[in-house]
Amino acid sequence: MGNKLISLLSLLVALALFVAINLFAGTSLRFWRLDLTEQELFTLSDGTRGILGNLDEPIVMRLFYSEEAAGEFPALVTFARRVRELLEEFEAVADGQIVLQVIDPEAYSEEEELALSYGIRGEMAGPGGEMLFFGLAATNSVDDLETIRAFDPSQARFLEYELAKLVLDLSLESRPKVAVLSALPLEGGPPANPYSRQPTPPWQIASVLRESFEVEFLSGDLTGPIDEEVEVLILVHPKEFSATTLFAIDQFALRGGKVCAFIDAFCFFDQAGQQQQMVSKTSDLGPLMGTWGLELEPTSVVGDIQLAQTIRVRNDLLPFPLWMEVNAQRDEAVFSSEDVVTAGMGLVTVLCPGALRAAAEATTTFEPLIRTTPAARVIDTVQLQFVPDLISIAPQILPNFMLQGEVDPQGERKVLAARLSGPIASAFPAGAPEGWEGEGEVLTGAEDFNAIVVADADFLHEQFWTRTEQAGGMLLRRANDNPVVVVNAVENLTGSDDLLSLRSRGVFRRPFEKKEEIAKEAQDRWLAKDQELQVEEQALQGEIMELQK
Repeated sequence: MGNKLISLLSLLVALALFVAINLFAGTSLRFWRLDLTEQELFTLSDGTRGILGNLDEPIVMRLFYSEEAAGEFPALVTFARRVRELLEEFEAVADGQIVLQVIDPEAYSEEEELALSYGIRGEMAGPGGEMLFFGLAATNSVDDLETIRAFDPSQARFLEYELAKLVLDLSLESRPKVAVLSALPLEGGPPANPYSRQPTPPWQIASVLRESFEVEFLSGDLTGPIDEEVEVLILVHPKEFSATTLFAIDQFALRGGKVCAFIDAFCFFDQAGQQQQMVSKTSDLGPLMGTWGLELEPTSVVGDIQLAQTIRVRNDLLPFPLWMEVNAQRDEAVFSSEDVVTAGMGLVTVLCPGALRAAAEATTTFEPLIRTTPAARVIDTVQLQFVPDLISIAPQILPNFMLQGEVDPQGERKVLAARLSGPIASAFPAGAPEGWEGEGEVLTGAEDFNAIVVADADFLHEQFWTRTEQAGGMLLRRANDNPVVVVNAVENLTGSDDLLSLRSRGVFRRPFEKKEEIAKEAQDRWLAKDQELQVEEQALQGEIMELQK
């Protein structure tokens, strides 16, 4: 009887210890974790910790999650657990400046009404028509609101970046200010045709930028410094800028301003070039290119037969390599998966872009963001300079891009967009040029230069990223990711240096590498066969034309 009593008491003591340890772990050790993932997916980066450590006012984060409705989707449950744990990490590191509320918005409840009032999107789930909410609404002390209407598990690798950016946006007193300096009529202008009375309409990208930023358009030659409140300077087709304008850009970059530049080897929308064929349509940044560690392959336009848009020339359908649809489904390596600006991109369209490369003696780091496939080739811009109709020359230039045998998948890819970062020196070592009216110290160097450069300005025009639909009126719908790249780039550059340091933290789901390898081989075989059939089709068309004669 005594042994039984001792055993029972031992069992009760063990049970009490078990409960006590779990209670202790659930409170005192709540945020203690050992991250064994390959890329430390569950460890906050130094950039995020910097943002959270600099909060001056409390932020309330309301996570709306329909736990019962989500139970039908195990993968979503796993992702939701990760979202909640990451938010809890934010709450712990912010030292009281973030308050997390987890809310289950049941049907017809006040919580559901609250979610809808914040714009959190519910999705139909299950045969019973239950609504599944999985979004976030965050507010600061003056009731500014930032939301993630629905978390997307496919973008799990960017979860920390999205949450850190949301916190940063709420901690800012106003929208970031950006300035635009362009040789193209982004704001509209006089008639492009001298016989027309209709003014040139503004480009749609100007409206897109105004939705996210306070935008100032700079006009004419600059003879003084750029406003110190400007965080990012957007340069579009910087063609033949004066020495004082280039000096203003130089000093802006040296004082810590970020730059987003769209230069071009052959700008289709250059109106001056359209009116006078002898006028160059090429733009670059003059002496700034070398000091920033950047080069544009001289007199070269890039084309890629594997990314070519199909066009109609008279009665023929032909691939036009200079008009490229940079498509991740054709080649996933065309977009950098390591940079938040381009990771997750699906499709962008470019026309007659240039090729970027790092300068031989660059002091900056050159990181490609958008690239061609290894099948890319270049032609001299002189072949395009005197052509009144760019599309009409497709049959003549096509042989320059046709593949001879198989393409080496490890071959050279042309860089269409890149990020530059690191130390730079002034492009004006002798000081300010003649005509400069600015006062104050002339800067000679900087350690933390940051810029994103795209080798195509036509990329910005809505002709390459919208389609028109008739639905109760004419509507413009986004057809690709061109404007997303622009907003991502500017938004990323306007962030603090902590936000700039955040990149893709790796894929949460480990890929099936063998399966993807087999799929890639099948895709390569399909592309090769497709090109073979295109050649046969062109030969048959030639024979038919001979017979018709």
